[in-house]
Amino acid sequence: MKGFAALTSVLIIAAVLLVVVVSTSVPVFYARMDLLESEWEAQSALSAQSCADLVNLRRVIDHAYSGGDEIEVGEARCAVSTIVQKGNTIIFTVQSEYHGSVTVLEF
Repeated sequence: MKGFAALTSVLIIAAVLLVVVVSTSVPVFYARMDLLESEWEAQSALSAQSCADLVNLRRVIDHAYSGGDEIEVGEARCAVSTIVQKGNTIIFTVQSEYHGSVTVLEF
């Protein structure tokens, strides 16, 4: 009978420890996912800015460049709208996507 009581005690203690470990690790997991998602959003914003810089560079090199294409910057892809010129000002929109995070910038 002593062995049964000891085995039951060990199982109960192990179950309690398992519940404690799982309950404390779930919030940490979600916190890490939130941090990763914010990193992806920042990367998307930086990629969009890089794409806008590339559009401006292409306009300097080729004044006939009118946009409407996709640009790859690292792992991110950017969609460039058609460029509209009003006097000395050019207007275009850049949409960047990185791991599901989307950034839209208008210049």
